[in-house]
Amino acid sequence: MKHGLLAFALVMSAACGGDDDFGDGVRADARPLSDGGGGGGGDDGGVTPDAGGGDVTPLVWAWGDFATNNRTQLAAFAPDSALPVTPLAVFPAGDTGQIWSQSGSADYGPFDISGSRVAFSADIDMATRYDLYVASVDGGEPVHVVAVGDAADIEKVRFSPDGSKIAFIADLELDGQLDAYVIASDAALGTPVRVSPAHASASTDLDASQLAWSTDSQKIVVTGDFSQNDYQEMWIADATAAEPTPAPVVDRDRIMSTGVGGKGAIQPLLVSGASILFKSRLDADDLFKLTVIGTDGENEATLANSTITRTDDSIADIGAATLSGDRSQIAFGADETETIFDLWVMPADGSMSPTKLTDGLANADTGPPPGQQLKWSADGQKIAFLADYRDEGRYEPYVVPVAGGGQTHLANVGDSPADNKDADAICWTPAGDALFMVADLEIGNDSDLFRLDPATADQTPGLAIGAPPDGDLGGVRSSH
Repeated sequence: MKHGLLAFALVMSAACGGDDDFGDGVRADARPLSDGGGGGGGDDGGVTPDAGGGDVTPLVWAWGDFATNNRTQLAAFAPDSALPVTPLAVFPAGDTGQIWSQSGSADYGPFDISGSRVAFSADIDMATRYDLYVASVDGGEPVHVVAVGDAADIEKVRFSPDGSKIAFIADLELDGQLDAYVIASDAALGTPVRVSPAHASASTDLDASQLAWSTDSQKIVVTGDFSQNDYQEMWIADATAAEPTPAPVVDRDRIMSTGVGGKGAIQPLLVSGASILFKSRLDADDLFKLTVIGTDGENEATLANSTITRTDDSIADIGAATLSGDRSQIAFGADETETIFDLWVMPADGSMSPTKLTDGLANADTGPPPGQQLKWSADGQKIAFLADYRDEGRYEPYVVPVAGGGQTHLANVGDSPADNKDADAICWTPAGDALFMVADLEIGNDSDLFRLDPATADQTPGLAIGAPPDGDLGGVRSSH
């Protein structure tokens, strides 16, 4: 099968559902069906699941030590709340317990939302032991789904698209070595099944990294450096099996890159039918690319038309990459001029060449950072992102229309790079009428939550949640 047809089959078989983004600490309930993604719903790319969940009130979710310094909690509030906002529900409630906060982000970290339920890792039952819980988004007593050992912690959490299962990453078997597991989302103190492969050694440098649910909720893709540190393999398992047997899709031998840092299967974007779309760094040229491959590891190819030639005739690297909510388009950063990452968009089936959306970036050094996802509006007409287009190293919020016209700079974050201030995360409200941004706008290294008008340039953001002294907002996302 030619690579264009493979990509077409991959996308068309899943042309429904949420929006795909990953990686920064904010998300408007869409998941990178692999930016790593899974389950239920919203602004970073995913699907809106929870079978039988009924109508769900749109909510924005913020997490961090916004109420008490050094106690990380999760709060839900209405998108149109008067500023400053008052949470409708907080998890964990009460005076003790907190959300896992030592790694990951709100986009792809210790909690996930599926319809009317939220799943999260917290130390409610035992201090410093982070178990898995599920609760109604309206609040109330959480169900204790998985209890881990005294030395273990659950870190990343992902609902399946239909809301029936939860995948998570934890060090259940060897303290400090992360593996991937699946459990029914309605379990109570259940026993999860492992879906990641055996490690080459007992080294705690070898870990499962990302989770990606198939669109039918039957399979789970897991990435990780299971054989050699920084060499990210990709494996797939049947999540419905009583004893899943993971199979390699990209094994260690396929990874020819020797570049510094992560290489291999960098970011799964979509798992649909018999195909996987992912961001890769596989070859000896050390380039980051968009790649399609069969779930059996066959028919690997670069996504048709996704290769961009630089102005010096070399090949551009792919930076951040995110699917639109209906999965018909993919937005990505690419450095047509080396190290200057503009934003591009193209059909996700590879049927047309990409269109460059951003302009006037000759003085930029990096643009949208590769680890921070691009945020599609719910109608697929606009993309919000963070970039250092005005001052190198200082990330600020932008919106660009997919139809063209160039980016709008929404707000200053600090007056100069010397201020050491940045926007850390951004997400759309479900209706697409506002944006929420995490930034240390007022005091350097103290991140608060702000609301932005996506149609107004160079505005003064409205303070939505102010953290206490030395506290920080870790991220924000929305569900609908």
